[in-house]
Order: sequence, then C-alpha cells, then structure tokens
Amino acid sequence: MRVSSKFWPVAMILLCASLACGSSKDDDPDPNPNPNPDPSFWLVGDEGTMVRVDSFGEASGYPLETDADLRAIICHGARTAWVVGDAGTLLHSLDAGASWIAINLDLDVDWRALAVAEYTLEGAEALWLVGEHGAVVHTPDGGGTWLTVPGASVNFTGVATRAEGDAAIAVADDGTIWALQADGATLLRTGDDSLRAVAMAAHNGLTVAVGDGGTMLRRRAGEDAWEAVELGTSRDLFAVQVAADASLTLAVGEAGVVVRVHAKQLEQVEQVEQVEQLGPNLGLRAVHLGANHRAQAVGDAGTVLLSTDAGSSWSATSLPTSATLRGVDDFQLGGHL
Repeated sequence: MRVSSKFWPVAMILLCASLACGSSKDDDPDPNPNPNPDPSFWLVGDEGTMVRVDSFGEASGYPLETDADLRAIICHGARTAWVVGDAGTLLHSLDAGASWIAINLDLDVDWRALAVAEYTLEGAEALWLVGEHGAVVHTPDGGGTWLTVPGASVNFTGVATRAEGDAAIAVADDGTIWALQADGATLLRTGDDSLRAVAMAAHNGLTVAVGDGGTMLRRRAGEDAWEAVELGTSRDLFAVQVAADASLTLAVGEAGVVVRVHAKQLEQVEQVEQVEQLGPNLGLRAVHLGANHRAQAVGDAGTVLLSTDAGSSWSATSLPTSATLRGVDDFQLGGHL
C-alpha cells in the first residue's frame, strides 16, 4: 500500500475529500443510496489525529483545530460523518469530509463512543453518544434536537443501537450493561470484568459485548439473559463488530488478538482464531467490518491491519504516524456487512 507524502499533523475545517460512506440492508431498499463506490476509509486517534486512506492507498491527514484525543468515527449515507473525543469534542461533516463543524453541547465530558441507526435517513439520522460519568446524549434527527439522557453515573465505554435508533445498549468499565431510551438509562446487568465495546446485528437482534480477560457476552433477540461465550483466550478485547445477519462476530484487542465467531458456532463452544499477534505491548483498539468482506483494524503505534476476507487473514500497512488509533470506518458502495 502506497502512502502519500502529503500528511499533516491533525487539527478543524478543511481539505477536500471524496468520501462515500454507505449503509445497506439485505431485505429493504437502502434509504441512503451511495453514488460513489469509493473504497476509502478514515482513522482517528490521539492528539487530534485524523487520516483518510483512499482507494489507491494514499494517506492524507486532516488539519483540525483540536489536539484532543479522538475516540470514534462513524459515517452514515453518502456524505455524513460524526467524530467524538475528549474534552467534549463532537465533529460533524455534511459534505463527505470536505469540512468539519465542531458542535458544542455545553457538556464538559470525555466522549468514548457513538452509534448511528443504520437505516434512518441521512441528515435526520438517530445518533447516540456515551462517555464518562454517565454522560449520554441522543439526537433523533441528525443533530436538530439534542436530548440529555439521565439515569447512570458509570463510565461508559461503548454503545450500539438498532436499525431504528429509538433505543440503544451501552456498556461501562465497571462491567455493567445499560438500556438507553430518550427518557433515561436502565441497568440491565452487573458484572466483574470491565466491558469495552458492544455491537448489535441490525437484522437479527443479536447483541454482543466484549471486555477484559477475553470476556464476550451475548444476548439474542427477545431474551433477557446475557450468556458468556467461552473463547479460550484471556486477552483483553477492546472492540467488536457483528454482521447485519449475525453470521459473524469479529472482535480485536490486546496483543493484536482477533476473534472470529461464526453463526454455526453459536450453539457450541466457540474457538478463538488468533489471526494476528502484534506483541504484548501493542493492542488493536477499533475494528470495522464493511461490505464485500472488507475489514480494517487499528491500534497502538499507528497500527493498521487490512482484510479482504472478513478478518480471516490480514495485511499490515504503514502510515506516517505513530499515534494510537482508536476509531475506523470505511467509505465504499455497499455499506456494512
């Protein structure tokens, strides 16, 4: 993969990009058709790092007027993207990344994660933000209205929402799991090991949470109980994605461990596929499972891994940054797997 020499340390508003991020649904028409099949992806990380890697492997940085650590990025439709980070950082693009707008919610909070409802209309998408000290904010209309959601005091680490976006599931570093609605947060489960991320299958209703010590918990649609999945690893897991039909769960974490769980294994003991080992002091902090079985995983010291077979095999690529990368999303026709 080639890397352009045009790379800037990162900081707000600027640069032109041809970014296309899509959402798709197997059974229903895509409400956010994507006219530009551009298989590029974006990364965000510490000290305001934002990098776009285009379909030719050329990397370019985005000068943003912030040096806050950026924790997550998500795109929706063909032109809309959101980024959250420390010190109340919330960035929004309406023009496929050509410019970024800083949104001030008057909340002094470190945001940790965000989730968008895949099948709500672009520009009016439902979005959930979670952060430290019980911070939860919800917009049902693409930022036209912002609702502060009360009811929790934990440090949230991850959030997922179903296709309609009217409710969400959040996890916290004390091992608790919460149901989120516009009128409040409700405790669903207590736990011992810290949870780091949660994902939901858009079509199937399966919800999967991961965390420290190789913890993986799942809850099927229509069920109340969360069951532990025995993975055979004690590595901390930092991020998880679930295919829309729940056929595959992909998680990454400490020392570059990659976990793949197939639907056919859901009724039996799963086995961990430790696809890539980076070393004991390096971890993968975020993963994205895109259309056409493309996947990206990012992490410590500027680590970027790419896959074209839904995480069965990976190739490393180098970027001109050693920042810890904490978020990734891709932009290509077809949206998410």
